[in-house]
Amino acid sequence: MNEITKIKNEVKLKQWAEKIAPTVLPKTQLGKAFEYAFKRREFLGNYFKDGDCALSNNAAENAIRPFTIGRKNWLFSDTPKVREQVRISTVLSKQLKQTGLMFSNILSCC
Repeated sequence: MNEITKIKNEVKLKQWAEKIAPTVLPKTQLGKAFEYAFKRREFLGNYFKDGDCALSNNAAENAIRPFTIGRKNWLFSDTPKVREQVRISTVLSKQLKQTGLMFSNILSCC
């Protein structure tokens, strides 16, 4: 999709939303959605400019979840050295997983 088409699509959606929004009751789910969209109009425009933008941050949330859980577990490690080793092994295993390698395979070859 070229840049002109992206801008036209953004303008069409904006015009449609401005036309429909006054006919929607503000306390309904659709009314709240319009209010949310109008307040964040400049940011929502990014989805028209780049079709690869994700509408959800679930991927990011799922990626950091093990670290936030691990952070709580590290608090109960006996010594700072153990905490550091657990932290490093967790980070390393996540990086290996992203590259398609298995942590257990790396350990078994050593």
